[in-house]
Amino acid sequence: MSATRLEKLIKLLETGSTSEIRKTAAEQIGQIYKAHPQDLLNILSKVCILLGNKNWDCRIAAGQAIESISKYLPSWTSNDSKIDESNTEKFNEQALQYMNLSIFDLNNVLTNGTLLLCSSGIEFESEQFKSLDPKKRFSEHLSLLKEKLGLHTSMTVRVKKLIDINDISTNQSKVQNSSNQNKANVNKLLENQLISKKQVISEELSKKMAGMSARERNQAKRLAKRTNEGLSTLSKKNDENNCTTKTINFVTNQTTEHSIVLEQAIDKNLAFDKWPLQFLLQNLLNAIFEVRWEVRHGAAVGLREILKFHANSCGKMEGFSHLQLDELNTLCLEDIVVRLLCVLALDRFSDFISDLIVAPVRETCSQVLSLAARNLSLDQILKIVSILLQMQPNENWEVRHAGMLALKYIFAVRNDLIPQILSFAITYIIKGIEDLNDNVRAVSAATLQPVVNLFCKLDQSINLQNFSMSKLLSVVWDALLDYDDISAATVNVANLIAQIYLIPNSLFLQTDIFQANNSNNIHELAFLFPRLWPYLRHPNVDVRKVTIQTLEKIIESN
Repeated sequence: MSATRLEKLIKLLETGSTSEIRKTAAEQIGQIYKAHPQDLLNILSKVCILLGNKNWDCRIAAGQAIESISKYLPSWTSNDSKIDESNTEKFNEQALQYMNLSIFDLNNVLTNGTLLLCSSGIEFESEQFKSLDPKKRFSEHLSLLKEKLGLHTSMTVRVKKLIDINDISTNQSKVQNSSNQNKANVNKLLENQLISKKQVISEELSKKMAGMSARERNQAKRLAKRTNEGLSTLSKKNDENNCTTKTINFVTNQTTEHSIVLEQAIDKNLAFDKWPLQFLLQNLLNAIFEVRWEVRHGAAVGLREILKFHANSCGKMEGFSHLQLDELNTLCLEDIVVRLLCVLALDRFSDFISDLIVAPVRETCSQVLSLAARNLSLDQILKIVSILLQMQPNENWEVRHAGMLALKYIFAVRNDLIPQILSFAITYIIKGIEDLNDNVRAVSAATLQPVVNLFCKLDQSINLQNFSMSKLLSVVWDALLDYDDISAATVNVANLIAQIYLIPNSLFLQTDIFQANNSNNIHELAFLFPRLWPYLRHPNVDVRKVTIQTLEKIIESN
């Protein structure tokens, strides 16, 4: 494999001028892995650094590269000859490493969890203070604060007495000093041992060299030199925290560039005794809790591309029966879901594109959650949906928005379970369409669009908790009464109205609606159509376009 070619492709992922160039580079990286599967860890370590890049296109391209690699990576299968029938204790230890939905407490997460915002704020620190140590930085900030507040040394108030460096000091410096002292003592002890061993070798060598020929003395000197080099190497390894030969890959403390850095080390059994992407999966699950939103988003993108192809391999390793492997896979997926639910509950980052709110972390985590849910049972899916619905009464619109986003993608992926989910989720979805926040209304309306065609069948087959089509139509038409030039929900609400009127059994629906409302005319089209007229003059071209399409579809259905 040409390392130069790989480096050039990695560079293209980061600096490609168009998305097509980046995508082509990502596909070529997958081809490199296909030709050289033994270099999987080396390729992934280079690609994953880009998942924390500040550039959106770079993160997406890195995700496409992981997708291309995952596509060529064969599904992991266990070796039946390595199955150990008496490994119950080992299985229990492995199972205890995972979190499960039964112990997940949403209220506890919302109350005690640390909010995930845009960043930690360190990038807003003045450049002149970044290079200073904490004490000098505090002193400079204090001087700047006094200057801004107009507090000078000539004033009677002695500002230095108000706050001192000791007031904000912690035991961290003491612990650090103690750690440094212990490390120095250990290094000194090792150095003394090394010197004493060299002296012993030198004395023994001098005794043995007596009476030797010149050729034999040279051989003995070379042997002694190699021995000393071995001792020096051993000492150096001890200085590096006594690392053993069997190591793993892990996420280091993020650098100032805030990349997702994977420290690659040697684990000879990694590719043979477990699913080879397990280390990357764990690293990305840790990275989705980073303070910077770009790192969280990049980690979620990587998880999405891995689970797209290998959700049924997560958590598997050698030494267990097929039944135990399936259970480990389920536990691992459930652990992933729990972590994603925590991120959905705590993430508060949102951005604007025109008049629309985008929440890249919550959106991508919702997609990952739905991919993990593909391999879970009905009971587990219902637990997930129950937790998502618990988010709806929350006072923070970001929490309600996240819960409805995840529900939308679960509907898209597990359409075989829509009847069971809708039986108790429809009430919350309708309340979402009535929500005061425009972004929650938009995603709630989008959640119902893919499943609206099932309403006729569901209305006849299962109980939808006092649900009726007339109630749904009343809610969505009323949502159009709140006209706003920057309303983000208008497009989704108008599309939902059009989808309802295009239901194949529309004659049944209209009969049901009109018979249930003979005493009033709130659903008569002649009364409802005027609600659409203002949107024909909306400044957003997408709103005008969807309004005309809605009118056309309603006319077609009648």
